[in-house]
Amino acid sequence: MITKKHDFEHYRDEMISDICELINIESVQGEAVRGCPYGANVNKALQYVLEAGKKMGFYAGSVDGYAGYVEYGNKKCNEHIGVLAHVDVVPAGEHWQTSPFKAIVKEGAIYGRGAIDDKGPLMASLYALKAIKDNGGDLKKNIRIIIGTNEENEWSDIAYYLKKEKAPVAAFTPDGLFPVIYGEKGILDFDLIVEEDRGFSASIIKTLKGGTARNSVPDFCEMELCPKDEQREDIYRKLQTYCSQYSDRYEVREYGSGLVIKSFGISAHSATPEEGRNAITQMMKILEEVCKESAMELPIWANQFIDVIGLDYHGEKLGCRCSDELSGSLTMNPGKAEIHEGRGTIECNIRYPITAEYADIKGNIEKSLDESVFQYKEVDHLKPICMEKDSDLINGLWNIYREHTGDAKHGPIVVGGGTYARTMPNTVAFGPVYPGQKEVAHQADEYISIDHLKSLFEIYYDAMVALAQQG
Repeated sequence: MITKKHDFEHYRDEMISDICELINIESVQGEAVRGCPYGANVNKALQYVLEAGKKMGFYAGSVDGYAGYVEYGNKKCNEHIGVLAHVDVVPAGEHWQTSPFKAIVKEGAIYGRGAIDDKGPLMASLYALKAIKDNGGDLKKNIRIIIGTNEENEWSDIAYYLKKEKAPVAAFTPDGLFPVIYGEKGILDFDLIVEEDRGFSASIIKTLKGGTARNSVPDFCEMELCPKDEQREDIYRKLQTYCSQYSDRYEVREYGSGLVIKSFGISAHSATPEEGRNAITQMMKILEEVCKESAMELPIWANQFIDVIGLDYHGEKLGCRCSDELSGSLTMNPGKAEIHEGRGTIECNIRYPITAEYADIKGNIEKSLDESVFQYKEVDHLKPICMEKDSDLINGLWNIYREHTGDAKHGPIVVGGGTYARTMPNTVAFGPVYPGQKEVAHQADEYISIDHLKSLFEIYYDAMVALAQQG
């Protein structure tokens, strides 16, 4: 029996200090060096957590720098439950009001890259484990916090870990959403490659460049046009007229003897493209409209982009639209494009329903592109995952969430995003983001409030104890 003697306030200052120190390590994936497969800074962050665990009295270890663990319990016990978190972060990006890798505490929150994803939740879990240890009592299973180092990229860290270490009998990752995620859509990454556009010579389009990643709705796209002298004034005037109707979306200017069009979208996760506005597809829309009223000719790739993608984000034009009651509709996002003089790549991401067949989706896409200038190249595929909604793991975590929050409105959910839960059997995503809470992961001025940390500490304390006490 675990008796609570120490609460959040007992650990508050130490926890905040450790989170800040961890944020100060710029643990973005870097060049591999000996013992540091994802770069020296990522390994430095891993070692920081392992040392913190040792100071707390836990046994801790590194798995060849790919991952690590901090464990509490009986060394003779053959089973453990897990908490799967990570220390690597995405690059800082721009537009920060604070320094991304110099944590600051202000207005009741910690600011810095990784505060919510995933250094804050990781440390909340570690200190909750310390409280379990300090409070004493017997557990039927050990508790192991597994520290990943490659969550923001290929997830090869956990694949390596599982070759060396036994998987937990049950686990959760504090790197998703509350109440608890029991299903995740399938994810298909592919490229549309233009190697030689036979219609390029007649086109005035020189370059197209937009977006930063296939899994993000692009908020910016730029296109350079080189019209013939006799067409230039007419095309420029028509572009100006169209842009003036949507001044928040477009900008056109003269550039030497050519023209430059800029398209401004709204960024969002590719799992929810309807929450954003795609700057690449928006760019193709203005070209389509201006072509109707001028002598401007589009290259074949541009016309076919409009035909097979357009403004559609459900894959209907690609022939792969589908949905199910469990997980909703397929979503499709062309997230990054770079085409120069008729050659280039459009990087796309699809999230497909749990009950849909991958082979059907892929086959329909290839059929739709059969006579186009685009070559289909699959980059990655992750199968859907789904756990029984009324399983002991889902129900147990959901009940703990409800006991702490009083939220009877929201139940277990299915998402389009891909979480760390995919990397281990019998693992689900459990927090840290609450229903309706603003998403700040991967954004400028990322933060986690102290009150949020307190709630995570308390929820994860009870979750770890409950899982470790199950027969």
